[in-house]
Amino acid sequence: MVLATQNPIELGGTFPLPRGAGRSLPAQASTGYLPADEEVAMLDRFQSGTPLTSLEPVTDAAEIKAAQEVCRDIYCDTTLKDYCVRIVRRTRDHRDVSLGSSPRGTLGLLHAGQARAAWRAETSSCPMTSRRSPQRARTPGDAPSQRELRA
Repeated sequence: MVLATQNPIELGGTFPLPRGAGRSLPAQASTGYLPADEEVAMLDRFQSGTPLTSLEPVTDAAEIKAAQEVCRDIYCDTTLKDYCVRIVRRTRDHRDVSLGSSPRGTLGLLHAGQARAAWRAETSSCPMTSRRSPQRARTPGDAPSQRELRA
């Protein structure tokens, strides 16, 4: 699991990931640069020290493994899988997208849905959860209809 990267000093800056590497990550975020006043404050804080010496672990391997198991146990109906495939295929066919997502991207999308459902303490993942906050988790028996998925 990649949470952060640090380039070696001899590279002299940061560089975008190669195309193939970026496509294999299910989610990416770019933080950009600090505003000038915050960058000055950062210099004040770390002029004579480093925050790395005071870092404390927030979890351990067993807890991460347990969280992964919870995510794997989230139910995903066939209609959800079809929905993920349709979304990813559109990235391959859209005229404004120069390089569409790979099959690993489809899998990453499904796993992201499972992780989101787990975070919300739901028992199933469904595309409708991204559009509303459900009062209760869906069960396998009340998965979204094809009409709901097209909405």
